[in-house]
Amino acid sequence: MAVFITSGICLAEVSTPDVTKIAKNAEPAVVLVQATFEGDVEVAYPYLDQSKLDYALNNIIQQVMSGALPADEAAMWKALADEMAAKPLEFLQKSGQKEVFHNGYRALGSGFIVTPDGYVVTNAHVVAPDDELLKQQLSCPILEKSVKEFMSQIIQESSSIPASTREYVVKAITGMVITYYEENVKVLNLKKTYDVGMGVQVPGVPLFQKGLKAEVVQAGGAVPKKDVAILKMEGQNNLPTIPIGDSTTLQTGNKIYVMGYPGVATFHPLLSEASQAQPSLTEGIISAQKTMEGGWSVFQTNADMTHGNSGGPVFNEKGEVIGLATFGSMDQNTGQEIAGMNFVVPMSVVKEFLDRGNVKPTESLVSKTYREALDLYYKQYYKKALKKFQEVSALCPGHAYVQSFIADCTKAISEGKDKSIPEWVIFGLPAVAVIIIGGVIFIVVLKKKQAKQRVNAEAGTTVDATTDATVNTTATASEAGTTEQANKES
Repeated sequence: MAVFITSGICLAEVSTPDVTKIAKNAEPAVVLVQATFEGDVEVAYPYLDQSKLDYALNNIIQQVMSGALPADEAAMWKALADEMAAKPLEFLQKSGQKEVFHNGYRALGSGFIVTPDGYVVTNAHVVAPDDELLKQQLSCPILEKSVKEFMSQIIQESSSIPASTREYVVKAITGMVITYYEENVKVLNLKKTYDVGMGVQVPGVPLFQKGLKAEVVQAGGAVPKKDVAILKMEGQNNLPTIPIGDSTTLQTGNKIYVMGYPGVATFHPLLSEASQAQPSLTEGIISAQKTMEGGWSVFQTNADMTHGNSGGPVFNEKGEVIGLATFGSMDQNTGQEIAGMNFVVPMSVVKEFLDRGNVKPTESLVSKTYREALDLYYKQYYKKALKKFQEVSALCPGHAYVQSFIADCTKAISEGKDKSIPEWVIFGLPAVAVIIIGGVIFIVVLKKKQAKQRVNAEAGTTVDATTDATVNTTATASEAGTTEQANKES
């Protein structure tokens, strides 16, 4: 049981799990990050180069005549399929006909605020995918549509292909068409927007409708690159923040906590929209420290994390962020996630990007006050906690969780559950104690002084009496001497 001492009074603290305190302190500054990418996708439609097809067919016929290929229709079709698969862009050429489609997609991840004015840390793969991946994501649905339309004609005419090799040929042609479209698609007028979702969601109002816009100010790249990005939210000055810890002291076996917005829980169909703003907490340990291809280290952990957790904070047992939840492991055969094999980018790497952007993590006044309020709340000092929570509300009117605590404190006070120590006990009692104890000490000292004076006085009287006696004795002796002398003379 923890205790604290103030003004000489020892008080037992009401026990609240440290994990709960970590979660409650962190929740206001853990955010949902949404990156939206939009653009115009230009598709150049292909045509089959008949001269190239004729050349390939003549070459196949010559191989049959020379005995290099069997005089078998299925074998000839297979040879043609192999030729098209090997040189797809020679068989398919641009027709000159183009079409433009507007398309967009969203990426969702987690993040956390490190400064009062709105600097947010997240993963680069959430907000800054590389150009090729961005092109694939934007063009993918359009290419699928185009490939299906092109292949539908091929499949309709594929009945003339021998059944034994039909699937092989159609697969080769499909690959050729996909390669063509991938090479001949352009993304124009690309627009990137970033929204930060935080706070308790209002029923019926989309999470990102609050208008918390942000911009990317620093970004690495998706793993194996250093997967870190820094966002800056617009027009903020006193946001909740999260304390930063030292990842270099972590060792295998240390306990950690992961907080963020896993998609399967955040957007679960059976859960209310209002609950989307509530981050999830999981726990585990540092399983190992591994080295990436670039020579930098990551932490392996068995703590649960999945799509949506990316960029979320990972805490030590002090509630300090020591890394970013970043990537997991996948079965190469099934494509399924492998539980318990997840990886964390350490805070030491994140600090490289913060330093590069001249961003200095700082605890905000609202977070300091909120932390103090929570400490009082969990000691059941509801009256004092209420005052602190009200201060938080005044500092940050849109604070996600403070209104709930204000309501809880008010209810607890009305039910007589407040265990706050009266101010007179904390401030008055010590003062009274000082006066009383000081008075007692003064009286004791005074009495000792008076007693000493009495002893000294009595000792002085005795000395005087002794002196008189001595004088008298001397006088008597003198007198005796005189008498003796007189007798002699007689």
